[in-house]
Amino acid sequence: MVGSTGSVVLAASVIGVASRRFFGSNEPDDYFSWDDLPEPDLQVDVTTTREWDALTEAFEDVRGLHLRALMALDGRREAMTCEVGDLYLDFTRHRATPVLLDALVAVAERAGVAERRDAMFSGEHINSTEDRAVGHVALRCPESARFSIDDDDVVPEVHRVLAAMADLTERVHSGDWVGATGEPIRTIINVGIGGSDLGPEMAYRALRRYRRDGIECRFVSNVDPAGIAAAIDGADPATTLVVVVSKTFTTDETLTNAHTLKEWIRAGVAPPAGGDDGTNGDDPIGEDEAVDDDNDGPDDEAWVAQHFVAVSTNAEAVAAFGIDVDNMFRFWDWVGGRYSLWSAVGLSLMLAVGEDHFRQMLAAATRWTSTSAPSRCVRTLRCSPACCGCSTATSTGFPPMRCCPTPRIWAGFPPTSSSSTWSPTASGYGWMGHRPRCAPGRSCGASPAPTDNTPSINCSIRAPRSCRST
Repeated sequence: MVGSTGSVVLAASVIGVASRRFFGSNEPDDYFSWDDLPEPDLQVDVTTTREWDALTEAFEDVRGLHLRALMALDGRREAMTCEVGDLYLDFTRHRATPVLLDALVAVAERAGVAERRDAMFSGEHINSTEDRAVGHVALRCPESARFSIDDDDVVPEVHRVLAAMADLTERVHSGDWVGATGEPIRTIINVGIGGSDLGPEMAYRALRRYRRDGIECRFVSNVDPAGIAAAIDGADPATTLVVVVSKTFTTDETLTNAHTLKEWIRAGVAPPAGGDDGTNGDDPIGEDEAVDDDNDGPDDEAWVAQHFVAVSTNAEAVAAFGIDVDNMFRFWDWVGGRYSLWSAVGLSLMLAVGEDHFRQMLAAATRWTSTSAPSRCVRTLRCSPACCGCSTATSTGFPPMRCCPTPRIWAGFPPTSSSSTWSPTASGYGWMGHRPRCAPGRSCGASPAPTDNTPSINCSIRAPRSCRST
């Protein structure tokens, strides 16, 4: 039961949602204007500002209201939903109103989010910890665009790497790329950790209907015997290509797993000692190919280059592993791991879905950063989920956040999204080094495990139209 009619009417009168539309209107006075705000002071602790106080007051208006009462308000769905392209976002399940969302966006603007966004697009070093630019949006730029970092236009190099990825993909799909035994590739194993694993695996699951027949991707991250066993279960070493993803090619977990897979493939493509392969000791490789002293495989481990490629910047270490540096796909220190899917880190995904679908994914992502997109809606949606999470954590004192994707194919989204929020917030400090204020009696320390009383920070995203029938 929703409750008495009187409580709903009272709620509407208190929070003033009536017919007001938050995500856009033909009436210019119907929504919040970014231009109405004063210039942000980037050095200010936003929790001491009048915008924060206004947010607190707005939240107090809904603190005691049940979500069922909010959901019963006339015009709520129209006011708190938005559709951009194939994405439909629904904020109605938040304990929020258009007034509260306005206050949240005002706080974000006061904190300098827009200025930081502009600095990011200008190639400035907004990663103050490592003194680096944050240029992952350049990975999605069309070839005709320009994106400068340290006075260099990085777009041409980005597209050179994309072209190299596409070339490898075409060779694998056509059967031109073969393993050491001459058989075509059927299994791709992505070896990486953190963003080098979470992003590609999430997208591989989500894009399952676009996968190419005859190619299967598997993923290995932590040093876990069960994980390796699952990755190679039923796979044929002779038809397996391993993509090793490590910027420095020194990551312990990644290299440990890579060496384990190297030995597994060696055992599958190299002849056993003593001619037990039925050749009666004759050379099974060919008269022109020598065998090393231990009879473990072709001379100088040349077979490694047929079963391993790398996504890295350390050519020396890649070559020492046995990988042909011509099959090393570069990415850059201005690409953060959590946002690296759009780079060569997505190579395994391109191998799975093909170049065309991979480029379509890049183009779709660009809509969210394109100035030609519906400005009010997109501009707001970029920060509203984060703002709602901030409000719930600070105003209600519920730090845990629960992400519940409805489509099963998006099961990889929660760990991927949590990796994007954990590091910046784990220390309890904002980007200007200020510790945010929590609700009275609440701690900014480690979050307890979610319970039945933990609110779900839910922004519902409807599946693209092309997938709704499946």
